[in-house]
This record gives sequence, structure tokens and C-alpha cells, in this order.
Amino acid sequence: MSNESEKQRPTHEIFVVAGDDQNARWLRVGAAFANRDGKGFNLTLDAFPSRDGRLVMREPQNKSADDGGEKKPAGKTRRTGAPAPAP
Repeated sequence: MSNESEKQRPTHEIFVVAGDDQNARWLRVGAAFANRDGKGFNLTLDAFPSRDGRLVMREPQNKSADDGGEKKPAGKTRRTGAPAPAP
């Protein structure tokens, strides 16, 4: 029997965030799938956060032509999800 969350697209991405404001470090650790009844989510974690960070669940960013179709949180770097350096 296959897991239903493998068939559908995640509705949210899960990040561990350590630090605050400009010093915050974001790391994507999983995804959330909405339940059929709309009253909850099934969470899939690729890594388990330590006690030093907090879990944040965000809607995925839309793909765009200028980033090659890669999804990433606004203001975050491509690989780690850490805040982008100031220009």
C-alpha cells in the first residue's frame, strides 16, 4: 500500500530557523501535506531540528522564469535557505 502523501504535492515547506531578524538562518527540513478534511497536516521531516531552532511552516514560493524554475523562500539563499547577503 502506497503512502498517499507521496502522490500529492506538499502544500507547505518546513524550515528550522535559528536566530532572529537579519541573523536568522533558514534550513529546509521537510514538507507538509494537507489532510483531506482540511483540519490538519501530515508532516514529512528529512531532518529533526535541535532545540536551538524553531520550526516554521510556509507556503512554497511560486516558480519563476528568472530563477530557472527553482523554488526558494523570498530573501533566502538557494542552497541552505540562509538569509541572502546584503547587496
